[in-house]
Amino acid sequence: MTLRTADYAAISNDVYKDPVVDQRAPDGQVLTYRRVELNGVWYQPIAHADNPKTGFQATAYERLDGTHATVIAYRGTEMDREFKQDLLTTDVSMAIKGVNTQGPDADAFTKKVIAQATQKAEQYGYPPSISVTGHSLGGTEAEMNAFKYGLKGETFNAYGAAGLSGLGIPEGGTQVIDHVRATDVVSAASPHFGQVRIYAVPQDIQALQGAGYHDSRLLNAITPDEPILGKIQGEAHKMGNFLPNNSVTGQSLLTPQNEALAAEHSVMIGHYRGQIERAREMAHIEYEIQKPVIDATGAVVHQVENNVKKTGEFLGAVKDKAVEDYHGTVNAASRGIEGAAHSINAHPVLLNHPAHPDYMLFQQSLGAVHRLDAEHGRTPDQYSTNLAAGVAVGAKAHGLSRVDHVVLSTDGANAFAVQGDPASPSREIARPIATAQAVHTPVEQHTQAMQQVNHQQQQVQQQVQQAMQVQQPQQQGPAMGR
Repeated sequence: MTLRTADYAAISNDVYKDPVVDQRAPDGQVLTYRRVELNGVWYQPIAHADNPKTGFQATAYERLDGTHATVIAYRGTEMDREFKQDLLTTDVSMAIKGVNTQGPDADAFTKKVIAQATQKAEQYGYPPSISVTGHSLGGTEAEMNAFKYGLKGETFNAYGAAGLSGLGIPEGGTQVIDHVRATDVVSAASPHFGQVRIYAVPQDIQALQGAGYHDSRLLNAITPDEPILGKIQGEAHKMGNFLPNNSVTGQSLLTPQNEALAAEHSVMIGHYRGQIERAREMAHIEYEIQKPVIDATGAVVHQVENNVKKTGEFLGAVKDKAVEDYHGTVNAASRGIEGAAHSINAHPVLLNHPAHPDYMLFQQSLGAVHRLDAEHGRTPDQYSTNLAAGVAVGAKAHGLSRVDHVVLSTDGANAFAVQGDPASPSREIARPIATAQAVHTPVEQHTQAMQQVNHQQQQVQQQVQQAMQVQQPQQQGPAMGR
Protein backbone atom coordinates (compact mmCIF):
# COMPACT_ATOMS: atom_id res chain seq x y z
CA MET A 1 0.00 0.00 0.00
CA THR A 2 1.31 3.45 -0.92
CA LEU A 3 2.13 5.74 1.98
CA ARG A 4 -0.43 8.51 2.43
CA THR A 5 0.30 12.06 3.54
CA ALA A 6 -1.34 11.24 6.88
CA ASP A 7 1.13 8.35 7.28
CA TYR A 8 4.11 10.63 6.72
CA ALA A 9 2.63 13.10 9.22
CA ALA A 10 2.23 10.40 11.86
CA ILE A 11 5.84 9.26 11.35
CA SER A 12 7.19 12.84 11.45
CA ASN A 13 5.42 13.25 14.77
CA ASP A 14 6.55 9.90 16.21
CA VAL A 15 10.21 10.58 15.45
CA TYR A 16 10.21 13.12 18.28
CA LYS A 17 10.14 10.09 20.62
CA ASP A 18 13.12 7.80 21.06
CA PRO A 19 12.26 4.26 19.89
CA VAL A 20 11.79 1.82 22.75
CA VAL A 21 14.52 -0.84 22.88
CA ASP A 22 13.07 -4.34 22.69
CA GLN A 23 16.28 -6.39 22.82
CA ARG A 24 19.93 -5.65 23.53
CA ALA A 25 23.08 -7.69 23.00
CA PRO A 26 25.38 -8.43 25.97
CA ASP A 27 27.67 -5.60 24.85
CA GLY A 28 24.76 -3.14 25.07
CA GLN A 29 24.24 -2.83 21.32
CA VAL A 30 20.60 -2.52 20.27
CA LEU A 31 19.37 -5.59 18.40
CA THR A 32 15.71 -4.67 17.93
CA TYR A 33 13.28 -1.88 18.77
CA ARG A 34 9.67 -2.30 19.81
CA ARG A 35 7.25 -1.90 16.91
CA VAL A 36 4.78 1.00 16.88
CA GLU A 37 1.30 1.51 15.43
CA LEU A 38 0.87 4.79 13.56
CA ASN A 39 -2.30 5.82 11.77
CA GLY A 40 -3.57 2.24 11.85
CA VAL A 41 -0.38 0.71 10.41
CA TRP A 42 2.37 -1.15 12.27
CA TYR A 43 6.01 -0.13 11.80
CA GLN A 44 9.30 -1.60 12.94
CA PRO A 45 12.04 0.93 13.82
CA ILE A 46 15.16 -0.50 12.17
CA ALA A 47 17.75 2.21 12.90
CA HIS A 48 18.14 5.22 15.17
CA ALA A 49 20.73 8.01 15.41
CA ASP A 50 21.33 10.46 18.24
CA ASN A 51 24.34 12.80 18.28
CA PRO A 52 24.23 15.11 21.33
CA LYS A 53 27.13 17.18 19.95
CA THR A 54 25.26 18.32 16.83
CA GLY A 55 21.70 17.67 18.02
CA PHE A 56 21.01 15.33 15.09
CA GLN A 57 18.37 12.67 15.69
CA ALA A 58 16.56 10.38 13.28
CA THR A 59 14.76 7.05 13.08
CA ALA A 60 14.12 4.71 10.15
CA TYR A 61 10.84 2.78 10.09
CA GLU A 62 9.95 -0.37 8.11
CA ARG A 63 6.28 -0.79 7.26
CA LEU A 64 4.91 -4.18 8.42
CA ASP A 65 2.03 -4.50 5.95
CA GLY A 66 3.89 -6.62 3.42
CA THR A 67 5.25 -3.70 1.41
CA HIS A 68 8.46 -3.46 3.48
CA ALA A 69 8.50 0.26 2.67
CA THR A 70 11.20 2.09 4.62
CA VAL A 71 10.70 5.67 5.77
CA ILE A 72 13.64 7.72 7.07
CA ALA A 73 12.33 10.34 9.49
CA TYR A 74 14.51 13.23 10.66
CA ARG A 75 13.66 14.93 13.93
CA GLY A 76 13.02 18.68 13.93
CA THR A 77 14.07 21.35 16.42
CA GLU A 78 13.78 19.89 19.91
CA MET A 79 12.56 22.39 22.47
CA ASP A 80 14.06 20.77 25.58
CA ARG A 81 17.33 18.84 25.52
CA GLU A 82 18.43 19.93 22.04
CA PHE A 83 16.99 23.47 22.08
CA LYS A 84 20.33 25.27 22.23
CA GLN A 85 22.02 22.99 19.70
CA ASP A 86 19.14 22.95 17.22
CA LEU A 87 17.81 26.49 17.46
CA LEU A 88 20.87 28.54 18.26
CA THR A 89 23.40 26.59 16.23
CA THR A 90 21.69 24.71 13.41
CA ASP A 91 18.67 26.94 12.76
CA VAL A 92 20.61 30.21 13.03
CA SER A 93 23.37 28.75 10.87
CA MET A 94 20.87 27.81 8.16
CA ALA A 95 19.19 31.21 8.13
CA ILE A 96 22.28 33.40 8.45
CA LYS A 97 25.02 31.30 6.84
CA GLY A 98 22.93 29.05 4.60
CA VAL A 99 24.56 25.97 6.14
CA ASN A 100 23.01 22.98 7.97
CA THR A 101 25.53 21.88 10.60
CA GLN A 102 23.75 18.52 10.99
CA GLY A 103 24.20 17.77 7.29
CA PRO A 104 27.07 15.26 7.64
CA ASP A 105 25.17 13.30 10.32
CA ALA A 106 22.01 13.24 8.22
CA ASP A 107 23.95 12.11 5.17
CA ALA A 108 25.72 9.29 7.04
CA PHE A 109 22.47 8.01 8.57
CA THR A 110 20.66 8.12 5.23
CA LYS A 111 23.46 6.24 3.48
CA LYS A 112 23.45 3.59 6.22
CA VAL A 113 19.68 3.03 6.05
CA ILE A 114 19.66 2.88 2.24
CA ALA A 115 22.35 0.18 2.32
CA GLN A 116 20.54 -1.75 5.07
CA ALA A 117 17.13 -1.62 3.35
CA THR A 118 18.57 -2.44 -0.08
CA GLN A 119 20.49 -5.44 1.24
CA LYS A 120 17.39 -6.84 2.93
CA ALA A 121 15.29 -6.32 -0.20
CA GLU A 122 17.83 -8.20 -2.31
CA GLN A 123 18.00 -10.97 0.28
CA TYR A 124 14.23 -11.56 0.35
CA GLY A 125 13.47 -10.72 -3.26
CA TYR A 126 11.31 -7.61 -3.14
CA PRO A 127 11.94 -4.18 -4.69
CA PRO A 128 13.35 -1.64 -2.21
CA SER A 129 11.11 1.31 -1.37
CA ILE A 130 12.77 4.12 0.60
CA SER A 131 11.37 7.59 1.25
CA VAL A 132 11.98 10.48 3.65
CA THR A 133 9.97 12.73 5.94
CA GLY A 134 10.40 15.29 8.70
CA HIS A 135 9.07 18.41 10.36
CA SER A 136 10.85 21.78 10.63
CA LEU A 137 14.63 21.20 10.69
CA GLY A 138 13.88 17.52 10.05
CA GLY A 139 12.04 18.51 6.89
CA THR A 140 15.13 20.38 5.71
CA GLU A 141 17.21 17.23 6.08
CA ALA A 142 14.53 15.22 4.29
CA GLU A 143 14.68 17.62 1.32
CA MET A 144 18.50 17.55 1.32
CA ASN A 145 18.75 13.77 1.20
CA ALA A 146 15.83 13.32 -1.17
CA PHE A 147 17.80 15.45 -3.63
CA LYS A 148 21.14 13.74 -3.03
CA TYR A 149 19.90 10.13 -3.15
CA GLY A 150 16.95 10.47 -5.53
CA LEU A 151 14.33 9.66 -2.89
CA LYS A 152 10.72 10.73 -2.67
CA GLY A 153 9.05 12.01 0.47
CA GLU A 154 6.87 14.54 2.23
CA THR A 155 7.75 17.27 4.74
CA PHE A 156 5.84 19.47 7.17
CA ASN A 157 6.63 23.16 7.84
CA ALA A 158 10.21 22.54 6.72
CA TYR A 159 12.87 25.18 6.30
CA GLY A 160 13.47 24.93 2.54
CA ALA A 161 16.71 23.20 1.56
CA ALA A 162 16.97 25.02 -1.78
CA GLY A 163 18.15 28.09 0.13
CA LEU A 164 21.19 26.32 1.62
CA SER A 165 24.58 27.30 0.24
CA GLY A 166 26.92 25.12 -1.78
CA LEU A 167 24.65 22.07 -2.19
CA GLY A 168 23.24 22.83 -5.62
CA ILE A 169 19.73 21.92 -4.50
CA PRO A 170 17.23 23.37 -6.99
CA GLU A 171 13.92 24.95 -6.11
CA GLY A 172 10.70 23.19 -7.11
CA GLY A 173 10.01 19.85 -8.75
CA THR A 174 7.68 17.01 -7.75
CA GLN A 175 10.07 14.65 -6.02
CA VAL A 176 9.07 15.92 -2.57
CA ILE A 177 5.79 17.38 -1.36
CA ASP A 178 6.27 20.14 1.20
CA HIS A 179 3.16 20.81 3.31
CA VAL A 180 3.11 24.21 5.05
CA ARG A 181 0.68 26.32 7.07
CA ALA A 182 0.13 29.76 5.55
CA THR A 183 1.36 31.82 8.52
CA ASP A 184 4.31 29.61 9.47
CA VAL A 185 7.53 31.62 9.49
CA VAL A 186 10.06 28.79 9.20
CA SER A 187 8.69 27.27 6.00
CA ALA A 188 8.39 30.74 4.45
CA ALA A 189 12.01 31.71 5.07
CA SER A 190 13.70 29.67 2.35
CA PRO A 191 12.80 28.17 -1.06
CA HIS A 192 11.94 24.47 -1.13
CA PHE A 193 13.07 21.44 -3.06
CA GLY A 194 9.77 19.97 -4.18
CA GLN A 195 6.17 21.05 -4.54
CA VAL A 196 4.90 23.39 -1.83
CA ARG A 197 1.29 22.90 -0.72
CA ILE A 198 -0.08 25.71 1.42
CA TYR A 199 -2.97 25.27 3.85
CA ALA A 200 -4.85 27.96 5.74
CA VAL A 201 -7.53 28.04 8.42
CA PRO A 202 -9.81 31.04 9.02
CA GLN A 203 -7.59 32.18 11.92
CA ASP A 204 -4.70 32.63 9.48
CA ILE A 205 -6.71 34.86 7.16
CA GLN A 206 -8.08 36.89 10.06
CA ALA A 207 -4.58 37.37 11.49
CA LEU A 208 -3.17 38.47 8.14
CA GLN A 209 -6.03 40.88 7.49
CA GLY A 210 -5.69 42.27 11.01
CA ALA A 211 -1.99 42.86 10.36
CA GLY A 212 -2.68 44.88 7.21
CA TYR A 213 -2.27 42.27 4.46
CA HIS A 214 -4.64 42.26 1.47
CA ASP A 215 -5.64 40.17 -1.53
CA SER A 216 -4.75 43.16 -3.74
CA ARG A 217 -1.14 43.55 -4.89
CA LEU A 218 -1.54 47.33 -4.97
CA LEU A 219 -2.93 47.53 -1.44
CA ASN A 220 -0.17 45.24 -0.19
CA ALA A 221 2.40 47.54 -1.79
CA ILE A 222 1.11 50.80 -0.30
CA THR A 223 -0.41 49.71 3.03
CA PRO A 224 1.77 49.19 6.11
CA ASP A 225 1.75 45.77 7.78
CA GLU A 226 2.05 44.85 11.43
CA PRO A 227 3.72 41.75 12.86
CA ILE A 228 1.56 38.70 13.46
CA LEU A 229 2.58 38.26 17.05
CA GLY A 230 1.21 36.11 19.82
CA LYS A 231 -0.36 32.70 19.86
CA ILE A 232 -1.08 32.16 16.17
CA GLN A 233 2.50 32.74 15.04
CA GLY A 234 4.02 30.17 17.40
CA GLU A 235 1.32 27.56 16.93
CA ALA A 236 1.43 27.81 13.14
CA HIS A 237 4.77 25.97 13.15
CA LYS A 238 3.80 23.02 15.36
CA MET A 239 3.72 19.50 13.97
CA GLY A 240 0.33 19.09 15.62
CA ASN A 241 -1.23 21.16 12.83
CA PHE A 242 -0.98 18.16 10.51
CA LEU A 243 -2.41 15.53 12.90
CA PRO A 244 -6.06 14.56 13.48
CA ASN A 245 -7.77 15.69 16.70
CA ASN A 246 -4.92 18.04 17.62
CA SER A 247 -4.85 20.87 20.16
CA VAL A 248 -3.82 23.51 17.61
CA THR A 249 -6.44 23.49 14.86
CA GLY A 250 -8.72 20.73 16.14
CA GLN A 251 -8.72 18.68 12.95
CA SER A 252 -5.79 18.05 10.64
CA LEU A 253 -4.76 20.96 8.46
CA LEU A 254 -4.43 18.52 5.54
CA THR A 255 -7.85 19.00 3.96
CA PRO A 256 -8.95 20.15 0.48
CA GLN A 257 -10.95 22.93 2.15
CA ASN A 258 -7.89 24.38 3.89
CA GLU A 259 -5.84 24.13 0.70
CA ALA A 260 -8.65 25.89 -1.21
CA LEU A 261 -8.81 28.67 1.41
CA ALA A 262 -5.08 29.28 0.97
CA ALA A 263 -5.48 29.39 -2.81
CA GLU A 264 -8.34 31.88 -2.48
CA HIS A 265 -6.08 34.24 -0.52
CA SER A 266 -2.87 33.42 -2.38
CA VAL A 267 -1.93 37.08 -2.99
CA MET A 268 -2.16 37.98 0.70
CA ILE A 269 -0.36 34.84 1.83
CA GLY A 270 2.28 35.17 -0.86
CA HIS A 271 3.04 38.75 0.17
CA TYR A 272 3.45 37.74 3.83
CA ARG A 273 5.63 34.72 3.09
CA GLY A 274 7.64 36.70 0.54
CA GLN A 275 8.49 39.27 3.21
CA ILE A 276 9.80 36.52 5.48
CA GLU A 277 11.99 35.07 2.73
CA ARG A 278 13.40 38.50 1.83
CA ALA A 279 14.26 39.13 5.48
CA ARG A 280 16.17 35.85 5.61
CA GLU A 281 17.98 36.74 2.37
CA MET A 282 18.98 40.10 3.83
CA ALA A 283 20.35 38.41 6.94
CA HIS A 284 22.39 36.06 4.74
CA ILE A 285 23.72 38.95 2.64
CA GLU A 286 24.73 40.84 5.78
CA TYR A 287 26.59 37.73 6.97
CA GLU A 288 28.43 37.38 3.65
CA ILE A 289 29.47 41.03 3.79
CA GLN A 290 30.85 40.61 7.31
CA LYS A 291 32.21 37.09 6.77
CA PRO A 292 35.92 38.07 6.83
CA VAL A 293 35.44 39.59 10.26
CA ILE A 294 33.34 36.65 11.41
CA ASP A 295 35.94 34.14 10.26
CA ALA A 296 38.64 36.02 12.14
CA THR A 297 36.85 36.57 15.42
CA GLY A 298 33.52 34.74 15.53
CA ALA A 299 32.16 37.75 17.39
CA VAL A 300 29.30 38.52 15.04
CA VAL A 301 27.94 34.97 15.15
CA HIS A 302 28.08 34.97 18.93
CA GLN A 303 26.29 38.29 18.97
CA VAL A 304 23.53 36.88 16.75
CA GLU A 305 23.17 33.85 19.00
CA ASN A 306 22.98 36.04 22.10
CA ASN A 307 20.34 38.22 20.47
CA VAL A 308 18.29 35.15 19.62
CA LYS A 309 18.58 33.96 23.22
CA LYS A 310 17.26 37.25 24.45
CA THR A 311 14.24 37.19 22.17
CA GLY A 312 13.52 33.63 23.21
CA GLU A 313 12.47 32.71 19.70
CA PHE A 314 14.41 32.90 16.46
CA LEU A 315 11.25 32.95 14.40
CA GLY A 316 10.02 36.10 16.09
CA ALA A 317 13.34 37.77 15.41
CA VAL A 318 13.11 36.97 11.70
CA LYS A 319 9.55 38.32 11.46
CA ASP A 320 10.42 41.44 13.44
CA LYS A 321 13.20 42.15 10.95
CA ALA A 322 10.84 41.69 8.04
CA VAL A 323 8.39 44.17 9.52
CA GLU A 324 11.15 46.62 10.40
CA ASP A 325 12.51 46.54 6.85
CA TYR A 326 9.07 46.81 5.25
CA HIS A 327 7.90 49.66 7.43
CA GLY A 328 10.14 52.08 5.67
CA THR A 329 13.07 52.33 8.04
CA VAL A 330 15.19 54.34 5.64
CA ASN A 331 18.05 52.43 4.09
CA ALA A 332 21.63 53.62 3.93
CA ALA A 333 21.12 55.47 0.69
CA SER A 334 18.15 57.38 2.05
CA ARG A 335 20.05 58.25 5.19
CA GLY A 336 22.86 59.62 3.03
CA ILE A 337 20.40 61.78 1.13
CA GLU A 338 18.89 63.01 4.36
CA GLY A 339 22.27 64.00 5.76
CA ALA A 340 23.23 65.86 2.61
CA ALA A 341 19.90 67.66 2.56
CA HIS A 342 20.31 68.83 6.14
CA SER A 343 23.58 70.46 5.18
CA ILE A 344 21.77 72.43 2.46
CA ASN A 345 18.72 73.49 4.40
CA ALA A 346 17.55 72.33 7.81
CA HIS A 347 13.95 73.52 7.29
CA PRO A 348 13.01 73.40 3.60
CA VAL A 349 9.64 74.26 2.09
CA LEU A 350 7.89 70.94 1.64
CA LEU A 351 7.40 69.44 -1.79
CA ASN A 352 3.61 69.47 -1.40
CA HIS A 353 3.54 73.23 -0.64
CA PRO A 354 2.70 75.67 -3.47
CA ALA A 355 5.85 77.66 -2.69
CA HIS A 356 8.12 74.73 -3.57
CA PRO A 357 9.73 75.11 -7.03
CA ASP A 358 8.79 71.51 -7.93
CA TYR A 359 5.23 71.77 -6.64
CA MET A 360 3.76 71.44 -10.15
CA LEU A 361 5.63 68.17 -10.72
CA PHE A 362 4.35 66.91 -7.37
CA GLN A 363 0.76 67.88 -8.23
CA GLN A 364 0.99 66.01 -11.52
CA SER A 365 2.33 62.96 -9.70
CA LEU A 366 -0.40 63.20 -7.06
CA GLY A 367 -3.10 63.34 -9.71
CA ALA A 368 -1.68 60.26 -11.38
CA VAL A 369 -1.49 58.38 -8.06
CA HIS A 370 -5.09 59.33 -7.23
CA ARG A 371 -6.19 57.90 -10.59
CA LEU A 372 -4.31 54.74 -9.71
CA ASP A 373 -6.14 54.65 -6.36
CA ALA A 374 -9.49 54.99 -8.13
CA GLU A 375 -8.69 52.14 -10.51
CA HIS A 376 -8.19 49.85 -7.52
CA GLY A 377 -11.10 51.11 -5.43
CA ARG A 378 -8.81 52.73 -2.88
CA THR A 379 -9.47 56.01 -1.05
CA PRO A 380 -6.49 58.40 -1.37
CA ASP A 381 -4.67 59.04 1.89
CA GLN A 382 -1.30 60.08 3.30
CA TYR A 383 0.35 57.03 1.73
CA SER A 384 -0.86 58.29 -1.65
CA THR A 385 0.76 61.66 -0.94
CA ASN A 386 4.00 59.99 0.12
CA LEU A 387 4.06 57.88 -3.04
CA ALA A 388 3.38 60.94 -5.23
CA ALA A 389 6.28 62.78 -3.62
CA GLY A 390 8.58 59.82 -4.27
CA VAL A 391 7.39 59.60 -7.88
CA ALA A 392 8.09 63.32 -8.38
CA VAL A 393 11.63 62.91 -7.06
CA GLY A 394 12.23 59.95 -9.37
CA ALA A 395 10.82 61.86 -12.35
CA LYS A 396 13.00 64.91 -11.67
CA ALA A 397 16.10 62.75 -11.23
CA HIS A 398 15.42 61.08 -14.59
CA GLY A 399 14.98 64.41 -16.34
CA LEU A 400 11.22 64.29 -16.97
CA SER A 401 9.56 67.69 -17.32
CA ARG A 402 6.12 66.42 -16.33
CA VAL A 403 4.32 63.34 -15.00
CA ASP A 404 1.29 62.19 -16.98
CA HIS A 405 0.87 58.71 -15.55
CA VAL A 406 2.07 56.48 -12.71
CA VAL A 407 2.15 52.75 -13.42
CA LEU A 408 3.02 49.79 -11.21
CA SER A 409 4.98 46.66 -11.97
CA THR A 410 2.99 43.42 -12.15
CA ASP A 411 3.63 42.58 -8.49
CA GLY A 412 3.18 46.19 -7.34
CA ALA A 413 6.71 46.29 -5.94
CA ASN A 414 7.86 49.18 -8.17
CA ALA A 415 6.26 52.41 -9.41
CA PHE A 416 7.17 54.26 -12.62
CA ALA A 417 6.60 57.89 -13.61
CA VAL A 418 5.61 58.21 -17.28
CA GLN A 419 5.76 61.33 -19.45
CA GLY A 420 3.40 61.02 -22.41
CA ASP A 421 1.14 58.16 -23.43
CA PRO A 422 2.35 54.88 -21.85
CA ALA A 423 1.51 53.09 -25.12
CA SER A 424 3.41 55.56 -27.31
CA PRO A 425 6.95 54.78 -28.53
CA SER A 426 7.91 58.38 -27.74
CA ARG A 427 7.01 58.10 -24.07
CA GLU A 428 9.59 58.78 -21.35
CA ILE A 429 9.70 56.42 -18.36
CA ALA A 430 11.67 57.19 -15.22
CA ARG A 431 13.65 54.56 -13.41
CA PRO A 432 11.52 52.50 -10.98
CA ILE A 433 11.16 53.43 -7.33
CA ALA A 434 10.37 50.89 -4.60
CA THR A 435 6.66 51.33 -3.88
CA ALA A 436 6.75 50.13 -0.27
CA GLN A 437 9.67 52.38 0.64
CA ALA A 438 8.11 55.39 -1.09
CA VAL A 439 4.75 55.12 0.68
CA HIS A 440 6.40 54.76 4.07
CA THR A 441 8.78 57.69 3.57
CA PRO A 442 7.36 61.01 4.83
CA VAL A 443 7.04 64.00 2.48
CA GLU A 444 9.75 65.73 4.52
CA GLN A 445 12.31 63.11 3.50
CA HIS A 446 11.14 63.14 -0.12
CA THR A 447 11.60 66.93 -0.03
CA GLN A 448 15.17 66.47 1.17
CA ALA A 449 15.76 63.96 -1.61
CA MET A 450 14.40 66.45 -4.15
CA GLN A 451 16.80 69.09 -2.81
CA GLN A 452 19.65 66.68 -3.33
CA VAL A 453 18.52 65.99 -6.91
CA ASN A 454 18.27 69.73 -7.62
CA HIS A 455 21.66 70.35 -6.07
CA GLN A 456 23.26 67.65 -8.20
CA GLN A 457 21.61 68.96 -11.36
CA GLN A 458 22.77 72.50 -10.55
CA GLN A 459 26.32 71.22 -10.16
CA VAL A 460 26.10 69.54 -13.56
CA GLN A 461 24.78 72.74 -15.12
CA GLN A 462 27.61 74.76 -13.56
CA GLN A 463 30.18 72.30 -14.88
CA VAL A 464 28.67 72.54 -18.36
CA GLN A 465 28.70 76.35 -18.22
CA GLN A 466 32.32 76.39 -17.05
CA ALA A 467 33.29 74.05 -19.85
CA MET A 468 31.59 76.31 -22.38
CA GLN A 469 33.35 79.39 -21.00
CA VAL A 470 36.72 77.69 -21.30
CA GLN A 471 35.93 76.50 -24.81
CA GLN A 472 34.82 79.91 -26.15
CA PRO A 473 38.24 81.73 -25.88
CA GLN A 474 39.90 78.75 -27.57
CA GLN A 475 37.48 79.05 -30.47
CA GLN A 476 37.79 82.87 -30.70
CA GLY A 477 41.60 83.06 -30.59
CA PRO A 478 42.31 82.16 -34.20
CA ALA A 479 39.58 84.50 -35.41
CA MET A 480 41.35 87.45 -33.81
CA GLY A 481 44.53 86.66 -35.73
CA ARG A 482 42.93 86.50 -39.14
